[in-house]
Amino acid sequence: MDSPGVDVVVAGAGPAGSMAARMLARAGLRVVLCDKATFPRDKTCGDALIPDSIAALRFAGAWDGVAERARALDLLEVLSPRGIAVPIRGEYRVVRRRVFDEVLFNGALQAGAEFRQASVKRPIEDPAGHVAGIVVERSGREEEIRAPLTVLATGAEGAILKKFDASARTTASGYAIRTYAVHASPGRASDRLFISLERDLLPGYAWAFPGPENIFNIGVFWASARRGRRLNLRAALDRLMSGNGNLGEMLGPMKPTSLGDGYAGAMLRTGLTGSSLGRRGLAIIGDAAGTTYSISGEGIGKAMESGLVVAELAVGSRDLPQVGCLYKAEMQQRYARRFRAYRSAERWMRLSILADLVAYRANRSPTILRHLTSVVTEDSLSGDVFSLKGFWALLTR
Repeated sequence: MDSPGVDVVVAGAGPAGSMAARMLARAGLRVVLCDKATFPRDKTCGDALIPDSIAALRFAGAWDGVAERARALDLLEVLSPRGIAVPIRGEYRVVRRRVFDEVLFNGALQAGAEFRQASVKRPIEDPAGHVAGIVVERSGREEEIRAPLTVLATGAEGAILKKFDASARTTASGYAIRTYAVHASPGRASDRLFISLERDLLPGYAWAFPGPENIFNIGVFWASARRGRRLNLRAALDRLMSGNGNLGEMLGPMKPTSLGDGYAGAMLRTGLTGSSLGRRGLAIIGDAAGTTYSISGEGIGKAMESGLVVAELAVGSRDLPQVGCLYKAEMQQRYARRFRAYRSAERWMRLSILADLVAYRANRSPTILRHLTSVVTEDSLSGDVFSLKGFWALLTR
């Protein structure tokens, strides 16, 4: 089945794909949005929205639909390996990915995107080797969706990505596991988000984000590709939920709820690495492009921003296939330095003594605390703190 008149086909209807489809369709382009899943659907994620995510949603006009279903918090507490707490004030929300993705997906359809439930199989290429659409499978039958521009937003899994980008890395940067839980002791509540740099997880971390009805999304991230040894993530998470480790001692014992799909895991692709980002006829966005930050694991904001970037370039373009090349250059120009800074910070944070030093000094220097806060709000780079220059400042301020 051909699709005459399609301007852009977006493969993947998560936050990046739905954001791109929303903005493209709203501008009058004919957009076909494909995903193998139906919505709502669960997704492994921490469920937290930090300032960059909130800014992207506001820019796209999608904020109200998310905010009314999310829990608002104004404090993120980061625990160092020794348990030193650093308070980071800001605007945060916690909303289940099942809810969040459905809101964005419905927004794309309301903007005019056409949805087809289908599995992406492979690219269509023209005689010059440029991408000219995708082959999908629906109800056991393959069909073609031809378009001048293909936006690939199929997530961190490498199998599909490799078919579109022969140079793509299929190995993960790390793995995460999460579940939903409540305090084992009735009546306890929490008014903040927690990220804990547990010593045995470095340069990974544990998190606990209280959502609506005080149900926590609690999980761990393990940077396996950078450690060279294995870790049982389920056992690490169970240990925290039983009240052990810095985070476990802070929260007390937790018990799983029936919410969601129990324990769920996923691979992560971080650092804006692992793909070529784009070529003629193709733009790679979201987790497929590695838009998750090293060390923090935050990825929704930059995933949505990548969707906004490709839409910005495509709207009004007289050469839609060339948008893939323009997108690649634009992403490098806007984000490469920031992602390099996070990769550098991840290397520094393997040393627990440095993480403890940052936390210790932040509690004694308002200037350093402001610097750390500005990293979260993206008013400064993580390299301003996690570098030789930054550590010297920690010792002298």
